[in-house]
Amino acid sequence: MAYTKTNWFDRAVEFVNRYTKSGETADEVTLVQKPGTITQAGTPLNSANLNKIEQGIFDAAATADSAAAAAAAAQSTANTKVSKSGDTMAGDLRFTNDTSPHTIGIRFHGDGSGWRFPFKRNGDGTVVATIRDDGEMFLALGTQQAYHGGFKPHATGSYVGDDGTNRDIALPFTPSLVIVSITDNATIYTGNFGLATSAQPLKYSGATICLIGTNKFTVNNNGSSNGINAVGKAYNWIAFR
Repeated sequence: MAYTKTNWFDRAVEFVNRYTKSGETADEVTLVQKPGTITQAGTPLNSANLNKIEQGIFDAAATADSAAAAAAAAQSTANTKVSKSGDTMAGDLRFTNDTSPHTIGIRFHGDGSGWRFPFKRNGDGTVVATIRDDGEMFLALGTQQAYHGGFKPHATGSYVGDDGTNRDIALPFTPSLVIVSITDNATIYTGNFGLATSAQPLKYSGATICLIGTNKFTVNNNGSSNGINAVGKAYNWIAFR
């Protein structure tokens, strides 16, 4: 099922730190927020919203692992040789992959005895390719991206904040989506976790704090001790192709 993202909004009030007090004694006092005019209620930071993010990351990782396992199994099967010999062909018909992780095809090896092997479209008499005795020919069957152990759909990592600006986190690919979260705070705030896409950076109070670039993503602190690059704070991240 497709992940439905939550649009997060800051809470905007007339008086951020105004309270009324009552029942004051030598040992205790009751304080009640009195924010005045509320222009924007803000998105609740609660277990439902946070667990939705956790579940989304868990499901995405499970899907990626399943795809990698299926691709590895398919690759193992594709690399198996199928012996073939006869009057018109000598050698092996082998499934193989080229130097990229994207193209699957068939490579025919001839014996140089002067044969030709024509290929025609289904229902069409037109010859679209011919294997000749004067060289090999590689027939691409498709360009569907195939993930395997050496070509994973995601990358993960961590870093410790340095309170700097435009800090680059290097990646082995250009991501389409990056999720970053603080790890050592008792409370997670809208400014120290979130996700950025290739089309939409992560922002906090109007400032860009996570931006996707070529083979990297860039983080900026928002001036808060709870920012996305706050000094001494530990962060985990996951990036998807």
